[in-house]
Amino acid sequence: EHIITEFHEKPSPENLDGKESPVSSELEADGRVYLASMGIYVFDREPLRELLDGNPDDHDFGKQIIPAAIDDLTVASYPFTDYWSDIGTIQSFYDANLMLAGTEPPFNLYDQNRLLYTNARMLPPAKISNSYVQNSLIAEGSVVTNSQLSRSVVGIRSYVGDNTTLKNTVMMGADHYRWHDLGEIGYLKGPETPGIGEDSYIEGAIIDKNVSIGKRCIIKNRENVEEAETDRYYIRDGIVVIPKNTVIPDDTII
Repeated sequence: EHIITEFHEKPSPENLDGKESPVSSELEADGRVYLASMGIYVFDREPLRELLDGNPDDHDFGKQIIPAAIDDLTVASYPFTDYWSDIGTIQSFYDANLMLAGTEPPFNLYDQNRLLYTNARMLPPAKISNSYVQNSLIAEGSVVTNSQLSRSVVGIRSYVGDNTTLKNTVMMGADHYRWHDLGEIGYLKGPETPGIGEDSYIEGAIIDKNVSIGKRCIIKNRENVEEAETDRYYIRDGIVVIPKNTVIPDDTII
């Protein structure tokens, strides 16, 4: 059952005709008749060794190894009907993160039967002082003071200074607190003071880890630029991306 007879890596829309798969009546009613690979593969060791030894120049599972296995071996699939999203683009990564902050997201983090396995960082709960927070997730170790957060995701050890606004923003967090004694850290990843300074406004952005944004900064893409690239930031699909370990000086406007 569920034996795979054909495997096509990212076919174009005009090449989909005739590639429908037998699916449940519910999926067929929704028009979901093309099964997509999630990129998770389980092999018996010896068949995998034979495939790799027999095709030493092939390194891509989707384009080369799986199609070769279908020709000579038995390849089966596991139908997965729960939530899944391909986050291979900036837009899809951004959307998937902000989706989690919704009131009834397709993927529910708060499920006792779906545990979250992650590093045991031993961080305290987030501290939020005199702030307005709407439809947002704020990770442990974060400090938010006198600020406004709307539809945003804030990562571990993040700092959001006084009178700052985050809207539709994904903030990845930091490897150390901005007030930590650097002599105790022993090493330093990125700026000494990660986080966002006072009186800043950030909307429609992804702020990667250990980024330090100064005071009175505006990051919004007000000109609706689709694609751009500078030393301090990128714009992809209209989303402003601040790369890891970047320092944004005071009074910067993007």
